Amino acid sequence: MVQLINLGNVTSGGSGTTVSGLSSGLDTDALVESLVAARTIPVDQLQTKIDANTGKVTAFGELKSALDALQSAASLLRNPPGVQNDSQNIFRYRTSTLSSNTSVSADTYLSLAAEPGAAIGTHTIEIGTIAKAKSDITSVGFADRTSSVVEAAAGATAGMFSAGVITLNALGTNVDIELEENDSLNDIAQKINSQKATSGVEASVLKVADNDYRLLLTSVNTGTAYAYTLTDDGSGVYNEIGFSSVEGADNATLTVDGVPITRSSNAIDDIFDNVTLTLKQPTPALTELTTNVVQDTETIYNGILNFIDAYNSFKLFYANQNARDSSGAPLETAVLSSNPALRTILERLQNVLSSAVDGLDEDFDDLSDIGITFSDFPGDAENAAARNILVVDTDELQNALSSNFEDVRKIFEFDFVSDNTDLQVYSRTNALGVSEFTLDIDTVAGTAQATYDPGTGPVTIDLDYEVSGGSIVLTGQDDTVLEGLTLLYTDTVSDSIEVTISQGFGDLVYNALDSVLESNTGLLDTEVAGLNTLNDKLQTDIDSLNLRIEQFRLSLLERFAQMEAAVARVNTLLQSLEASDLARQNN
Repeated sequence: MVQLINLGNVTSGGSGTTVSGLSSGLDTDALVESLVAARTIPVDQLQTKIDANTGKVTAFGELKSALDALQSAASLLRNPPGVQNDSQNIFRYRTSTLSSNTSVSADTYLSLAAEPGAAIGTHTIEIGTIAKAKSDITSVGFADRTSSVVEAAAGATAGMFSAGVITLNALGTNVDIELEENDSLNDIAQKINSQKATSGVEASVLKVADNDYRLLLTSVNTGTAYAYTLTDDGSGVYNEIGFSSVEGADNATLTVDGVPITRSSNAIDDIFDNVTLTLKQPTPALTELTTNVVQDTETIYNGILNFIDAYNSFKLFYANQNARDSSGAPLETAVLSSNPALRTILERLQNVLSSAVDGLDEDFDDLSDIGITFSDFPGDAENAAARNILVVDTDELQNALSSNFEDVRKIFEFDFVSDNTDLQVYSRTNALGVSEFTLDIDTVAGTAQATYDPGTGPVTIDLDYEVSGGSIVLTGQDDTVLEGLTLLYTDTVSDSIEVTISQGFGDLVYNALDSVLESNTGLLDTEVAGLNTLNDKLQTDIDSLNLRIEQFRLSLLERFAQMEAAVARVNTLLQSLEASDLARQNN
């Protein structure tokens, strides 16, 4: 008997042609997949690179968060450039206390609010009178607040307003209020209140009792200067009503350190800088209050600890990203192992924190002078071992804040002192290389020069001079000791100014991270952008390879399909021969 050849099955469908199950022992599906798999090896390699780059992008995101936290902590300690920045400078934070020489609590009579930058000091206070606003109320009551209380000027009945004009006067300004027939108490109050910004008088409708509603007038501000007068145009608008005095205007009077002071308000913020005293009631005879405003050393202490913690978090991140196994190979989680950008950041920060601050007393010019030192961390279940993390002797730090506050401040802050208050710092970088110089400004010639002594004799350098917005902008030139320093001079008179500068660790760390964290152009964003660009290219390569691989697979399937068709033709011929052979045998 003729043996038929069966190489497999050919199936056509929407997804293409497939060949399977060769009875000869060949598995065409496996054969095609093995041939295709060989072509996908480069794709897998490219995908591995993408996955690795994506892991690095994630790690850079974690690094950015850690450095953002460190820069924010440094910012509070650095004395940011500009004016009115006390709220951003932790060394300008204040705390205050109130006490009384009697058993009655001082806050019964007075409250004290000390804002950042408040004048430090202790003062005694006695309160004579409380500021009051003038108030008057209609002598006659009305049944409700919405019914008419104004009648025509001619023939107005007793106990009703008559139409006409009343005039309110405060601080020498007359404001006319026109009362019209059928106006209610609500209408009159609304008309008065619509003018209160000018008149300084506001109105309200007061319910004294059922069927007894009255119009109440009150000065917007306390103090005798804001007392108002109330007149009419001669038509007797309110003669039938009358007003009774509720409260007469009065000023606040107090003595501070024995000095009498008078103010129109009970909230007084102009006796001491950034301190608000709020008077509540007069102090009895022989009662004396004491206010005390000091540096908020507790908040400052916590701010320094926050700075230390933020730096150590970065150090542990660095250690984890460079952790290695027992064979010396980087751990799988150390995706930034030996990364140049990460190494650059570490070196910048270590160089800053391991140096002394130029221009300070040697007893207080580095972190160790206030109890902050470097130590190695042995590692734990969560973090790898790390070299040179910061540790703090809390007692020594607190003692330094208590006894040498200004020295601690300068260790962290940018400190600028000049003998001309019209000279201010606009910006600075870590390129500054001098702590003392004489600045000669010639406003006639439009020039500025700085003279300093590096130890070998006086050296004079030029600054760039520009007039902008009414100020003179002086900029240190590149490759000089004043590089990166920009000063504003707000006077028009030439002067020779003595300048002393020191740049503490808060400012140095903040500036060191500026070029790292800057959006788009910073070191981190540049690294991430490079990785994302590379991943986009790799994905394009993968897509191109996958397209060619799919074409290769379809080509293989087509070839196997053609082979199957040829086998089918052979089988047809064999079947024909077998039929002929059977026919001969039967005959």
